[in-house]
Amino acid sequence: MKMNLKPLQNKGLSEVIRDFTPNWFTLNMGTGIAFLTLHNINTNIFYGQTQIGIGFWIVDILFFLLFSFLMIARIILYPEAIALMLKHPVQSMFLGAIPMALVPILEGFAIFGPPIMGDKALDIALYLWWIDVILAVGVGWLVPYLMFTVQKEHKLENMTAVWLLPIVASEVTASAGGMLAPYFPNSMGETMLILSYILWTFSVPLAFSILVILFLRLATHKLPDKAMAVTSWLTLGPLGTGALGLLLLGNSAKSALAGTGLEGISSFLYDFGLIMGLLIWGYALWWFFMAWFITLKFFKEGLPFNMGWWGFTFPVGVFTASTFQLWKETGINAFEYFGMLLSVQLMVFWLIIFVKTIKGMWSGYLFHAPCLSPETGLPKEEEECKKFEQNKKNIHKKDNTMKQEKWVMQLLEPSHYVHLFNMLHANMEEVDIKVVVVGGAVLPAFAHGHLKEKIEEFAAKGVDFNFCINSMHLLGLDSKDLPEGTSIASEGGLQAINAYRKAGYTYFVVA
Repeated sequence: MKMNLKPLQNKGLSEVIRDFTPNWFTLNMGTGIAFLTLHNINTNIFYGQTQIGIGFWIVDILFFLLFSFLMIARIILYPEAIALMLKHPVQSMFLGAIPMALVPILEGFAIFGPPIMGDKALDIALYLWWIDVILAVGVGWLVPYLMFTVQKEHKLENMTAVWLLPIVASEVTASAGGMLAPYFPNSMGETMLILSYILWTFSVPLAFSILVILFLRLATHKLPDKAMAVTSWLTLGPLGTGALGLLLLGNSAKSALAGTGLEGISSFLYDFGLIMGLLIWGYALWWFFMAWFITLKFFKEGLPFNMGWWGFTFPVGVFTASTFQLWKETGINAFEYFGMLLSVQLMVFWLIIFVKTIKGMWSGYLFHAPCLSPETGLPKEEEECKKFEQNKKNIHKKDNTMKQEKWVMQLLEPSHYVHLFNMLHANMEEVDIKVVVVGGAVLPAFAHGHLKEKIEEFAAKGVDFNFCINSMHLLGLDSKDLPEGTSIASEGGLQAINAYRKAGYTYFVVA
């Protein structure tokens, strides 16, 4: 896609804020693990490697501040959208990306900060770590509770590795605690170490349980839709971080616990971290190759770009970090060579995904509400968004002249009902029209008033209205309030549209 020099061609700032979702923080996760990997390589492969790492760190901070602003603005300006997001079975999972996105930044203050700002950098890292603890624990409790109570779409056949995101946040924070603990005096280092072990157990056992369920889901219901194909890499997240956390915590135990009552167990913690880290790393290796097998299968079928592609980066990055840590602890060169290969994979993936994301972010198409998939909560691929824009133009130009035999029309926004009604008035006598109502357009149709009466009037004249069941569930709507003469698209809005298209209907998006 050729970039226009003017940003946000497809959307204004208020719309960007309204449609902002927490999955954007995965950009921070991917970029953060990229600069940490450059640091962990521990070899000057090229000139300016450290400076590039610092540059990545600064860019990551700027993006985190931008996304935090958009998230806070959305909470303030569109609280109803936040309520819907919390009920969404996929979007809500990405709340776990927020604390995970902060971890590379705070580690960057400990790694790159002291030469720039002195000991204040370590103080900032410590404050941010405590904030991250609160966020990770909060998300780790909140999202599963919502899954157990208000989120109605969870079924085994719909399950993907996205379930891991809110759970893994705590062990990512724990690994950061293991990295930071040696920098601080005994009492603080001891506290961080103990809390980090608690955070590790807060996350890893649950993640292992989810991996078992995921294996069952894949065996019984096969691979997910290609829009969620990249989630196969998310399995490396809890395993790579789980191994890394134990290795870092065990390695820092001697210095963090020196002079404390727990000093006597520091050697045990080191040995325990090494053997358990190695075992979990081996488990991760199985999922690493399986993720490649699944990805290659989808690449052959055509893997669409969406924000989920950032799943190629952070999980691979933490697996790479654990590989390098095993090399440091064991001295086995095979870990070093494999870590270098993983680093190359990570950097290639990061570069491709970062460029694609910046293009979509600059133009605004990745923020475009119609490009958000109701199934995944993620932006659809660029080509589908282009098709949307083209259909939108065609509707404006030809709504009074097109005389197709059969139409299926998708209604996305409440403000588009007026245009829909005008088109129905002009064409319903000559055209067989099906209307599929999804997203925000569903809610006002269920409220008693002029709009509902108008829909019932057109339904009585033969226009077939289908309301997306997924949108109804998301909005908490009951079928008893369905406008008279209309029906429910029980298979989902997009599936209903695809069925009509296969039956020969011409597809339009009303705007």
